Amino acid sequence: MIGSGADPILAALRGRLAVISAFVLAALVVGGLYLALTPRRVVAVSKVLVERIANPNPSAEPDAVIDAQSDVIRSSDVLRLADAKAQLGSLQTFKGLRDPVPNLRKNLSVSTSRSAMGNLLTITYPAATEQDAVDILDAIVDAYRGYQTNQQQQKTQKLSAELTADRKSLADRLDAAQKALSDYDIATGGAGLDTPAARMNSVSNALTESTLATLSAKRDYDKAINSAGDALTGLTDAELEKAMKEAGAYAPESAEMIEQEVRMLEAQIVELHQTYADNHPTVVRALQRLKQVRIAQASSARARWLSAQEREADLQKSLAQLQRDASVQTTKQTERAKLAAEVARLQARADDLDGRLHDLTLMTAAGSLSVSVVTPAEANNPDFPPVPRRAPILVTAGLIGLALGGLFSIAGDLRGSDKLRGMLPVRATLPLVDSRGQTLGIKKLGSLPEADPNQEGHPVEMLAQADPFGAFANSVRQMRSACEIEGALPASMIVTSASSGEGKTTLAANLACTMAREGRKVLLIDLNFAHPRLHELFNVPGDTGFLQLLEGGDAVELIRSTSVLRVDVLPAGGVPSDSTALLNGESFPHNLSMLTSAYDHVIFDGNALAIGDDARIVASLADATILVSKDMAASLRRAAGARDMLLMVGANLLGLALNRTHPSANSISTM
Repeated sequence: MIGSGADPILAALRGRLAVISAFVLAALVVGGLYLALTPRRVVAVSKVLVERIANPNPSAEPDAVIDAQSDVIRSSDVLRLADAKAQLGSLQTFKGLRDPVPNLRKNLSVSTSRSAMGNLLTITYPAATEQDAVDILDAIVDAYRGYQTNQQQQKTQKLSAELTADRKSLADRLDAAQKALSDYDIATGGAGLDTPAARMNSVSNALTESTLATLSAKRDYDKAINSAGDALTGLTDAELEKAMKEAGAYAPESAEMIEQEVRMLEAQIVELHQTYADNHPTVVRALQRLKQVRIAQASSARARWLSAQEREADLQKSLAQLQRDASVQTTKQTERAKLAAEVARLQARADDLDGRLHDLTLMTAAGSLSVSVVTPAEANNPDFPPVPRRAPILVTAGLIGLALGGLFSIAGDLRGSDKLRGMLPVRATLPLVDSRGQTLGIKKLGSLPEADPNQEGHPVEMLAQADPFGAFANSVRQMRSACEIEGALPASMIVTSASSGEGKTTLAANLACTMAREGRKVLLIDLNFAHPRLHELFNVPGDTGFLQLLEGGDAVELIRSTSVLRVDVLPAGGVPSDSTALLNGESFPHNLSMLTSAYDHVIFDGNALAIGDDARIVASLADATILVSKDMAASLRRAAGARDMLLMVGANLLGLALNRTHPSANSISTM
């Protein structure tokens, strides 16, 4: 196949020799014109040795201060110092220029190398004449040496004084904050503020039981009153109280014994009625005793009811007091937390200043830089010939002409050759995909195949769960394998895209279901605050979720279990006033660490990069990022910009997932 493709290409080249020759000749003419019109410059070179006078750690590698000296030499401070001392503007090289410094910075070249003597700087400058080149280079080297011995020391001393003053001011503020915290602890009884939560729970449970006991006692009392019948009918409260007290004198010791005596008397009266008339003394005495016992039964039930009411009232008072105590303790805890946070913030700032002062002290103790001239400025060095150099420019021009001529010849034959055109199938996305399958310069994770959810009755976002052995699920599993880093899946990842409607939710939900089928515990987080979808797909409440977690809520209460085994969902939970501030706060990294420790994998269904920075912030902290795009040229061009946005924040971009699925009937543009 390779040989068959090469023959028409070689034929095309042979047929276009005249065109190629014309391109080469034209390029050589352009190169010659450039050499003729560009003034020839003489290059002067000087070599300078830079090292520390005293190094506190001689075995250590050369530090960044030494390596940065090439930038120092080319800095405006050094170049203006050289101009001021040597009056460089009067030289022929800078004739007609008001300020020679920009020209100096543009043409001055400094390279760093290691030698047996130390760190060697090779400095070169091209000038109009040999004397100008030498004078300019000597002035720059002298200015650099003076800068190191004078101005740099002054800057170090000034910086040290500023840092010391800041540290003293910060120490006063830190002492004041620590004293405020200590005084507060003394005033409130110490740092271990304890809320009566356990006691409140115990009293609340006891109150519930007491309320039920009161209701039960009231029912028993009402039953006893009804059973007493005519014995208590028509009595005033005082008479009722008196009757119950008198009956109590004859009552047995317990309600159960009273109940037994009632049943015994009722049975006895039934037997007596079979033998005696109603007015017989034996029957009358039995009826009177039954009346007294029933009154005693009502009295006993009433006593239990009143006792239960009294206990219920006492428990209600106790619970109200505990609630007031808890409110006071919560206020104290909040106030103390603010004081402790201020102390921690000031302490962290103090530690940072101490570190900077320590580094500055080490730098001062290490001594100033020693700058010595190894080779004074000289021109006409064989290693640095005058510029521009004729041979390299003409050779480069000839090669460029040869390449352009060859490309022009091949392009001409491609337009007229069906055979060559058949060898190079072209599609809309070809300019964005290379021959190794690298899309947009990043790894291509795979493609979601075309799938119509209506034919299966399931949304496309759940096809991997609904049909785990179908073609769609197989593609998701292949993509999951491509996401592995050194043989393992990332603990946290975000799925995002350049714009809405590319398929973020489709991939995120199907990836989660696929990982769960492998025995992994997965948490899906909806980052699309404006248009959330996950709570609808998994049929869970969406009124609270990730927003409340960022605001300090409890993850256990906010995370929703789903019908998919081992897949939990954290809905968006609403639209925040400033989601960027919440994600950039201190709570989000802590929450992310907590969630990744509780789940095998945490997957964010991100918002589109075109409508906010939320996905970029999460991508900068997540272990991996997946970019989703529809398999169309316009979408891929937008994905190229999204790739750059993610790489700018340091995201670990796993690669690109192409999406060819049809959207679900109930999907919205945020999919």
